[in-house]
Amino acid sequence: MKILKGKYENGQIKLMEPAPEFVFLDRDDRRWDEIIRDPGPRPALCAEADQVLEDYRAGKTAPLDPKKLLTHPFGP
Repeated sequence: MKILKGKYENGQIKLMEPAPEFVFLDRDDRRWDEIIRDPGPRPALCAEADQVLEDYRAGKTAPLDPKKLLTHPFGP
């Protein structure tokens, strides 16, 4: 796995170096892909989404701060 550096500008992340040409998925990535593509019902996820919408409508949420999202707790 390679970490790519990027810069957040105007609502987009711009890579500071070219992305690799090949992406290899490990077993865990393939499993997540299967889960995401599964059309079956997900009651726990739906309940969480309902709670998030309820919090949003009640004014209990705040906009994300991109500077805080890109800050790593162990250094730059």
